[in-house]
Amino acid sequence: MEILKSVDKTYTFSEPKNILKDTYKGNNEPIYLIEGNSIIIFDSILKELNNDSLDNIPDYFLKNYIHCYIHIVDFNGFPQLWDVYGVDKYIAQGIEIMAFEQGKIGDYYFRNFDSDIKDTLNKIWSDKRKYDIEIKKDKGYISSVPLNVIKPKRDLSSLINLLKKQTNTWFKKYDKHDELYNKIVELAYGFSND
Repeated sequence: MEILKSVDKTYTFSEPKNILKDTYKGNNEPIYLIEGNSIIIFDSILKELNNDSLDNIPDYFLKNYIHCYIHIVDFNGFPQLWDVYGVDKYIAQGIEIMAFEQGKIGDYYFRNFDSDIKDTLNKIWSDKRKYDIEIKKDKGYISSVPLNVIKPKRDLSSLINLLKKQTNTWFKKYDKHDELYNKIVELAYGFSND
């Protein structure tokens, strides 16, 4: 009884750190991985998770860290949207970057995107303030359906160069053996095909 009375009643145990709870919202620092005909925009929080912890975190948490994935394919002489996954804001940024990188992008009517993605893409493809819009006959996946092509009105070359430089520096610092890079690409591709 004496021992119990001597314990300070104001003492509280610290809560154990919960990596999912503490990192769930991310760092709000997007990293733009722009490579050829794809772009992945992801949260820099992924640097704080090693490969083992990435494997142990359920996909529904990891989806919060992959903000956007866009993949373009070339068909009938025009780059055309093939895979899209993400959040509206980042999809809009990714489309603009990819359209500038590719020179222009054809639309997505052939693909079976979910309704939220289609709504986002419809807004982008009708934005005449940001894009010059052309209609090409017999250039899409279906010969009788015209291809809607967008081309950005503003020059993004300096922004894209800066983003690529920042991304390269980020990967050199946090991913010496390409493990994180490979995991990010795998996650982004997987989420776009869910």
